[in-house]
Amino acid sequence: MSKPNRKSFVEQRINQPNKFVERRKEIADKALEALAKKGYAKTSLRDIAAQADISLGSLSYYFEDKSALIQYCTRRYKRKFISDLLDLTTKPLSTKEFVDQFIDIFVHAITEDQDVHRLWYDSKIQSLFDETFQKTVGGIEEELSNMVTVVIHHLESLSGKKSPTSPQQAYWLLDGMFQHFLMAGMFGEKHIDKKLQKELKLFFSAVT
Repeated sequence: MSKPNRKSFVEQRINQPNKFVERRKEIADKALEALAKKGYAKTSLRDIAAQADISLGSLSYYFEDKSALIQYCTRRYKRKFISDLLDLTTKPLSTKEFVDQFIDIFVHAITEDQDVHRLWYDSKIQSLFDETFQKTVGGIEEELSNMVTVVIHHLESLSGKKSPTSPQQAYWLLDGMFQHFLMAGMFGEKHIDKKLQKELKLFFSAVT
């Protein structure tokens, strides 16, 4: 039996989009375990294939190369983070309840899902040297910035006051805070959850 080429596989996946999409998600979930431990540079496609229990040949049908895979993983999990925070703006919460739940999600991302979010900063660094990453990184940056804009406007609506901090400034502050505490946790700093909660409460008291 002849080996199916990529063109025929693509034609098949168009006819079964849901099955293809679900399989990509499964592979990405497994691949994350390898990528999160070693980072982009030190993780080979062979490592990823072994972690996902799939052959190298089959892996190439779902992802053209390693950069395509890490970009897919990064988009998927950062968008989940963004979605969780945006969902808060649709709930009937008071200002305090909104801020408290926002802080809970933010802290959880750093203390429980730090390996996933490390890939985001890995991708940002890669984009400085590899233009194939630039579109994905730029797109996620825009989505994160837009999310913070929605959050600031929502807080203004709840409080009835104009924030002294622009949405763009708020995004820069939150992004810097996220990166700082993510690295602090990686370097073994203690009680980063409590320290981050304190800083986020100060941030929200300043912007509201």
